[in-house]
Amino acid sequence: MVNFTKSKTMIKNEQQEEYIEQALEFYDNEDYLNALVYFTKAIAEGKIHNEHIYHYRAEAWSKRGEYDIAIMEINDALRENPQNAKLYGKRGEFHHKSAQYSKSIRDLTLAIELESHVPIYYYERSIAHSKISNWTAALEDIETAIHLAGNDAEKESPEFYVQRAEIALKTNDLEKGLEDCQRILKSDSPPNNAYRICGEILLAMGDSINGVKMLEKAAELGENINLSMAKGRHQKHEYQEAIQWCDRYIEFNSTDHEAFHLRGNSYYFLYLKDNDKKNLENARRDCEFALEYYPYFIEAYRTLVRVFLALGDFLRSQHCEEKIKELENLKRT
Repeated sequence: MVNFTKSKTMIKNEQQEEYIEQALEFYDNEDYLNALVYFTKAIAEGKIHNEHIYHYRAEAWSKRGEYDIAIMEINDALRENPQNAKLYGKRGEFHHKSAQYSKSIRDLTLAIELESHVPIYYYERSIAHSKISNWTAALEDIETAIHLAGNDAEKESPEFYVQRAEIALKTNDLEKGLEDCQRILKSDSPPNNAYRICGEILLAMGDSINGVKMLEKAAELGENINLSMAKGRHQKHEYQEAIQWCDRYIEFNSTDHEAFHLRGNSYYFLYLKDNDKKNLENARRDCEFALEYYPYFIEAYRTLVRVFLALGDFLRSQHCEEKIKELENLKRT
């Protein structure tokens, strides 16, 4: 979150200062539309450098979910100060929120080039790498973030350990992931998602009883655990229940490629149980949605290979196998 504190050297014009004060008051009251109006009036005064105001206005746009506009605001701020690492970091955050993960990585890399000692940039870049399943780079970045945070990392930045635990979950290093989760859950104020990640790890280790308890705790704290429950049901071969949990998740997360693939994969295994080809068509549809939202999702192609073979569509199955090889080659380069 940007720090809205103004320095005396920043504000020289009384009218502009008044507009900014009003804008900040609206922002604090979550009235982002009026905040935008008054930030814009402040810019129109034109008596000082507007870099900070563009930054403020970007934050207000982002609160309204207008990430593309927020990015344009940061671009305007960068034109006034192209050496500001925080602006690159903020643009990386907005690219992340708009699912532009490669651009997010690029911006955070620029921020790191300017301020290589700041742990949060490595943490944010680790998350962006995770979104495209680049686990080696994600782990390297989060290890760097924890190292730079020093002895106070557990207390001041517990989310770093949660991110490392999630990477461990995705790379099947479950014991290390559980160790990180348990370490953070012993702290005074563990992040809500620590319970979710711990629950997922326990499910992956076959401990469904404690895993579900952790997920229920996460849900009590407001953490969205629907997809986690879907994963747990899928792992227990309860495919119809997994589909239902995916339905609930997709209702509120309509562009989540992982959710569509999980539902598609569940439909495929449901077909193996009931031999209903309608489930194959549902599986094909969901995997294609997953690839529409994230074209590099190799697991969706792998499921499609099985689906097209079951449908007797050998040409499309072969095409998916070629895409898998192409993506595997990209990972190695």
